[in-house]
Amino acid sequence: MFWQRFNAASDRIFGALLDGLVGAMKSRRDFGNDNDLAAEALLDGWRPRFVDAVVWSEAACRRMGFAPGKYVQAHKDNKDVAFRFLAEAAPICIGIRKLMANRDEWRGYPLQLYTAIRPYVDVPSEEWLARDLPMFIPILDRIYGIKIVMHKRFVQNDNRNGIIIGVGRGRHFPTRRRPPALKKHSQNRTRTLNRNQKQDQRGRNPSSGGSSYEPKIPTPTYP
Repeated sequence: MFWQRFNAASDRIFGALLDGLVGAMKSRRDFGNDNDLAAEALLDGWRPRFVDAVVWSEAACRRMGFAPGKYVQAHKDNKDVAFRFLAEAAPICIGIRKLMANRDEWRGYPLQLYTAIRPYVDVPSEEWLARDLPMFIPILDRIYGIKIVMHKRFVQNDNRNGIIIGVGRGRHFPTRRRPPALKKHSQNRTRTLNRNQKQDQRGRNPSSGGSSYEPKIPTPTYP
């Protein structure tokens, strides 16, 4: 049944594909083979990986009768599905998600990270972890809001690959709390400013019980 319907519509399907091909080729010509200009116009400034293929597909779909942005939205949805699948299946993602479940920040080196996530997942080696972790950084950020920064130098003249993992509210690093001494100093400064303002008000207002000073207003003279 399916193939009968497919064979009956095959000419129209082939013609629609040719229309899409012509539309994509025309789009390249209209933008002078400049993918940046094409992405700005067709993708609304979005810059995915392999942007030239996305621009080509969006132009082809528009030519075939799809609404503008229809392919782009489908592309984004498929990417989210793929990211979530990897986040829930890849050992690195599982281990880091469990590691950060009850903390806001982690700092260390590949060997330390390897040791930290071993209780949760089976990771081959620290070398494997350091090599493959960059591929999963955008996935962890997109799905769980876990941000990872690599190649950080924690100590001067230390060339080891430092790693910072942060989880904050939403998709941001946690806000650092103000040190107690600095907070106390700020409170003292606020009290001093408030006391000075009150004294200044009492000096200008006799009813407040402060100084009875009143400015003298000169008496006008008439000729």
